[in-house]
Amino acid sequence: MGDWKKSIKWALVVAGLFCLVTSVLFVAPFYPPFRKGWVMDDVVAVVALDWRDFGRLKAEERLLFELEQRDLPGTMESYCQLKEESRSRIVQCAWQELVVLPVVSSVVPLSFDSIAIVKPEGELLRQ
Repeated sequence: MGDWKKSIKWALVVAGLFCLVTSVLFVAPFYPPFRKGWVMDDVVAVVALDWRDFGRLKAEERLLFELEQRDLPGTMESYCQLKEESRSRIVQCAWQELVVLPVVSSVVPLSFDSIAIVKPEGELLRQ
């Protein structure tokens, strides 16, 4: 009876390790693109506030500075826009990432969109 319990215990340990390794292999590739998305959410907010406080030219300069300092690939012209609609200032960056899953070599396309809006009253909205 003791051998049977040991066998079950080791089978559970092996199954647990297999699940852990599999999870890491299939979840880890998604971290960099999602991290970039979280960083870009902060970048567009800072740029929108600079636009509100210092004008469009300073906001464009800040955007380029942030993209360079945070080592984010791409440039403002490739996927970021500063636009005005109904007296609101909108900073929007949209891009796509391709995540390659190891072992199965599947490619998963992901789309991201970071938006910050400064309302006419000066209030910052993040989307």
